Amino acid sequence: MNTIYSAAAGYQPAHLLPFLLSAQRHLKNFEVVLLITPSDQPVLEPLTARFPFLRFALLNRGNRLSRAVCWLRYVALRQAGVLRRRDRHSLNTRQRFGLECGINPALSRYFLIERLLAEQAAGANARVMLADSRDIIFQGDAFTELSAPLVTGAEPTVVGPRDRWIGLVYGEQGQQRLAGKQVYCSGFTLGDRTAIQAYVKQVCDEMWTHLPAMLFHRGLDQAIHIRLLHDGLLQARVMQNADGKIATISLEKPANLEIDQTANAVRVHGHVPCVLHQYDRHPALIEFVQALYL
Repeated sequence: MNTIYSAAAGYQPAHLLPFLLSAQRHLKNFEVVLLITPSDQPVLEPLTARFPFLRFALLNRGNRLSRAVCWLRYVALRQAGVLRRRDRHSLNTRQRFGLECGINPALSRYFLIERLLAEQAAGANARVMLADSRDIIFQGDAFTELSAPLVTGAEPTVVGPRDRWIGLVYGEQGQQRLAGKQVYCSGFTLGDRTAIQAYVKQVCDEMWTHLPAMLFHRGLDQAIHIRLLHDGLLQARVMQNADGKIATISLEKPANLEIDQTANAVRVHGHVPCVLHQYDRHPALIEFVQALYL
C-alpha cells in the first residue's frame, strides 16, 4: 500500500476535492493520510464517506504560549546538561518536548510523520509521498512513473541573495552560500519508505537544531529542503518542469502552459506531468481544474 501524507489544517472540503478526485482517478493501491487539527475533523469527516482511502492523523495546533514554553523547556534542560548530545535528535526526546503541537502545523507535521512512520511495520508502505494538497492535482500515477528512491521537484527560479526563509534558519552565511542556486520545492517529495524516513529525520533534525526560528515562523521547511539538497546532505533525483513528470508552476512562463481539452490535462513544456503543483497561481488553470473536478 502506497501512502500520501498531506497537511490540511484549516481547509474546507472544497479545497481538497481536486486533490482527492484526481488521486482517485489516477493513482492505484494507495491511501491518503490528512494531517489535521481536532477542530478540522468535524469539517472534513464527511469526505471519508466519499473517499474510502482517506483517513486522518491529528495535529495539535500550538499557540505562541505553547511554543514559548517548548523553547524555554528545551533551553533549561540543555543548559542543565540533562540533554546529552546523543539524545538531542532522538524521536523520544522530540516527543517529550511536544514538537508535534508546539510548532505551527505546517512544520510540526514532520514530527508527526516521523512518529507515524516509526510506528509502522517495516515494509508497510511500498512508496510514501509527502505532498501539499490544496494546490496539487495528479494527471498520472506518480507512484509508478516516479521510481527513484527519492524524488522532488524544482522551481524555475533561484535563491535570492536575501532570501528571508534561508536567512531565518541559516543566517547571512547561509544566504550567501545558497544565493543563486536553484529553488527545490518542499511541497512534493516521493520515495521508498526507507528514503522518506531518512529524509523526514533530517528535516526534523534541522528543525530541532534551529528551534527558535521554527517555533515562530512558517515556511521554513522550504529553506531546510533547499539546504539539504544543495549541501549534499540529501541524495534525491530533482525533476525539472521540462522533464514532464513533476511540474511546479507558480513561476512558470504562461507560454509553457497549455490546456489540452482533449486529454483533460494541463501540458507543461508540451508534456502531461503526473504531478501538477501550484496550478492555483494561474487563473486559467484554476478555472480548468474547477470545471474538471468541482
